[in-house]
Amino acid sequence: MSLALTTAYDDAVAHACNAPPDLNSTPEPKTRYRWGWREFPTTPIDENELVIFLNSIADSALSAARSIRKDDSFQAKNRFAAPVDKHHAISLSYGPDGEDVRANFIVLPLTAFSDERELEVKEAHVNFTAMLLAGESKSAHNARDGRIRVQRYMRRIERARPWLRFAIGMSVGKDFVALSRGDGSGLERIEISLTDGRGCIEFIRTILGIVVADKEAFGHNPEIDIEERDVSLVVPELSAARPHTGTNTATSGAIPATSSGGRSSRWSNPTAPSNLP
Repeated sequence: MSLALTTAYDDAVAHACNAPPDLNSTPEPKTRYRWGWREFPTTPIDENELVIFLNSIADSALSAARSIRKDDSFQAKNRFAAPVDKHHAISLSYGPDGEDVRANFIVLPLTAFSDERELEVKEAHVNFTAMLLAGESKSAHNARDGRIRVQRYMRRIERARPWLRFAIGMSVGKDFVALSRGDGSGLERIEISLTDGRGCIEFIRTILGIVVADKEAFGHNPEIDIEERDVSLVVPELSAARPHTGTNTATSGAIPATSSGGRSSRWSNPTAPSNLP
């Protein structure tokens, strides 16, 4: 029996099916590859450059998807954007705690961008009733600060639109991207590394999914119809005292009164479904 096994082993070695171990050789160290992004703004993460980077990833992924699917009708429905005003809080950001907040980047439907330049966002659409996703960018490796800020943005979205089934937030760090989804039952979160191959693939898939997703993927209830109208809001500078506006809070559901010198915003308001008697 041992002779048969020895003969079979020698035959396998002769046919290069196996290689006998060389006890005197030193194993070669394994090479660890670290992925990087040439145009990713890291130190510090500039929000305008980050938005350009995210939209470029989306455009490249869309182009590849159209080529693979052989379908030119596969188009983006949403785009990443940075708030136009760098010094004021985002409209409808005040909650019961009176805090003013401003996301570093947001996701808006294509209707929120001007026809002449697709990447030029209309300021009236930069508010918590219109945005589909709110995001925070941090230059540090620690994801905790970005996660806390994103949760605040998600709470503002839910307060401004209580009819949503859930809210979506996104945080971007020096070497990671995290996506959060929160509803009445809690919060779920996934963190993607930007320094390994699997993480980079998941990152591209995530960005592509965001720009081609329907409103339902961002928590919109298809049973509720939404109408839009323009209102004027008074928005103070960041960290300034909260103005006294009576019922003008995100949780009241009341449309703010028009005030001179305010910012024009596109307010989304729920209406009764058309299919109800």
